[in-house]
Amino acid sequence: MKEKIELILIQRKDEIIFFPENDPRIVPYKKIFTILKEALEFSGLPLEGVNLRYDKNFFSIFEREGIFYGILSNEEVEIEDAIKVANEKILSLKKEPVSIPKVKISPPPEEEEVKVEPHIFEEIKKILQEYVGAFAYPIFENQLKDARIDINNATLKKTKKFIINLQNAAAMIIGQGKAKDMGSKMLKILQ
Repeated sequence: MKEKIELILIQRKDEIIFFPENDPRIVPYKKIFTILKEALEFSGLPLEGVNLRYDKNFFSIFEREGIFYGILSNEEVEIEDAIKVANEKILSLKKEPVSIPKVKISPPPEEEEVKVEPHIFEEIKKILQEYVGAFAYPIFENQLKDARIDINNATLKKTKKFIINLQNAAAMIIGQGKAKDMGSKMLKILQ
């Protein structure tokens, strides 16, 4: 079973774990994983998962108990078998000691927080829709939720970070160039 599985992605809350860590394929599969995960969440349908097949590869994404799994394999694998292998990987991580160097970081001096008017977010959403169409609503809502922004009490700093996150999410659909143009348009609104 383990030899069939080539790559594993696991997302719990805001943490994404992947195996093997140095695999160069992780970046494109992480993008596919993110898009499919958002589509599953947005659909509201009781979907068990999504399977993609191309050449001689299989990529499956599914959710169990709030944890999303992405599995790349060279043969079809049963979901329960894949979860078992993924959980074994997680347990092996916990056994390996990890040394984290201690670094003292001084907090930056506090700046006065500039507030952003709520109507700005509607303008941002319109620009997003121009570029990604039907994907605008789920991307906007998921990024808003992830950034923990209250549009009635948003700061300029958080809104700029939110726009960068929208740009990154949109890039998976429309490419880096168009996403950068979209992000620039959104940032101009803030000026």
